[in-house]
Amino acid sequence: MAHAGGYRPLDAVMVLKANPNVHVDLSFSPIYFAGSSIREDFEFLVRRCDPARVLFGSDFPAASIEASLEWLHALFTRAAIPPAHRAAILHDNAARLFADR
Repeated sequence: MAHAGGYRPLDAVMVLKANPNVHVDLSFSPIYFAGSSIREDFEFLVRRCDPARVLFGSDFPAASIEASLEWLHALFTRAAIPPAHRAAILHDNAARLFADR
């Protein structure tokens, strides 16, 4: 699911819950909606969902890789995401999914 559901990340949470084969990427939307109340919904998604089904993304060039990483690292800190989950979201999940193809 692209862009973590856009302006509806809580819907993305429910799609992930109902569909074990779906993954969600955290691209573009967090940067686009910066400063909005949706930030908390993105944090909820990252805290609540299986970290093996969440992927980092930037949607470059629409959103810079640096800004996307800065946002995600701040979320990891605020939400106390464990190091293993951080590694999964930033790299391991994409490597696993792309290797399977």
